[in-house]
Amino acid sequence: MVGITTWRWKIILKDFIPTPLPWRTVFKARISEQSVSYLTPMMYYGGEGVRAYVLNKDKNVPISIGLTSVLIDRISEFLGAFVCLFLGAVLMIIEQSFIW
Repeated sequence: MVGITTWRWKIILKDFIPTPLPWRTVFKARISEQSVSYLTPMMYYGGEGVRAYVLNKDKNVPISIGLTSVLIDRISEFLGAFVCLFLGAVLMIIEQSFIW
């Protein structure tokens, strides 16, 4: 799962940064974010600033660009979940197989 989310974020970063970032740097930032997010009260959220910080520290990517890419990554994650839920609801209506 971490590999897929890292790949998705790497695609988003490609639009913001002219030089491609190495996979290892993006993966390191993603793992750092997840490590910190598990320490926060909301388990999958809370370490987003760490991603931007790691990119800034390793490759001198401005914090504003890092945070913007993280925000777009989270929005795409929510939109993907919404599309799956919407399509599931449509299929339930078509099949008329409601759980309740």
